[in-house]
Amino acid sequence: MISSTTKSIDNIREPVDTVEPVETVDTVETVETVETVKTAETVDSIEASNLAGISHNDVHDLLSVTMLIYDYGKTVDCVPNDSIENFASRCKIGDECTLPLIKQQAVAHLRENSSDGKIIEFINDCDSDLQVGITLSEKNKRINIVFRGSESMYDWYYDLKFLKTCINKEKNVYVHRGFYGQLTKNKNHEVVTAKIKTLLETYTDYHIFVTGHSLGGALSTLYGYMLSNEIEQNITVVSFASPRVGNYDWKKAFDEKSNLDHYRITNNNDIVTAFPSFFYYHVGNNIRLERNNTASFLYNYSYGWWDYSVLKCYSPRDHFCEEYYKYLCENKW
Repeated sequence: MISSTTKSIDNIREPVDTVEPVETVDTVETVETVETVKTAETVDSIEASNLAGISHNDVHDLLSVTMLIYDYGKTVDCVPNDSIENFASRCKIGDECTLPLIKQQAVAHLRENSSDGKIIEFINDCDSDLQVGITLSEKNKRINIVFRGSESMYDWYYDLKFLKTCINKEKNVYVHRGFYGQLTKNKNHEVVTAKIKTLLETYTDYHIFVTGHSLGGALSTLYGYMLSNEIEQNITVVSFASPRVGNYDWKKAFDEKSNLDHYRITNNNDIVTAFPSFFYYHVGNNIRLERNNTASFLYNYSYGWWDYSVLKCYSPRDHFCEEYYKYLCENKW
């Protein structure tokens, strides 16, 4: 079930009387009735995806790879020309796997939906503590840019640098100094952009997704905006648990981009989504995961100031990536 500020759709349909076996109904009629129900359910799913603007399966794919990047290069070795199948093999999915069960589920989902997925590039900059991966799926015609979230003290150093820096004097665009500093140190953002441009020379009609959780969500939002100034292709940012990134003019500049969409996924009462609070603004369309298994679609900033204040967003637990995965699996559309 899903809901928005305008309307809601039930994914679970009420039982249809004609589906129940009746002695007078022959096999052909029963098959036709079942097919009718399946068709109706498919229509509901399409309507729900249209309302959301992005499919639940796409968001599931992106959260899966976002959650697994926390382990890449750490508990799971980083290897050249890696793939989801090789990753799964090294993890020893099953009884011997060292990954938590929820991450094993994420691996299983990616093997089913992006079985040909490859890791094209993985940057692990010890100087800035930036980790970002570029993945490609020919099956889904998709290029993903995935930022890892906060883990080290160095990450928190960047998180807590609340002062802003100007990235566009003409439009008065100011963004979080810490996020911008980590993204641009050692010009790693330029390395990523150059790689994306090279890939697009071959995969001309592929869609670009930028994603990440927590600090990674903030970096994905900021980088998505910067990349939209470098290429003409459509870019979709799907951030999870992102804090606010910039000032009001940042919000205006972001919304004006014709080749940039943003789906900001939040979970229940995640405390990080309430910060930074003063003179910082969220951007994009908000999909909020709820405890009642009903995702709320809060588009065009159709939510009150309290929705992302500490009055409502007060839970550190709701911020964990595993909690996002749990509630995303329950909040289907």
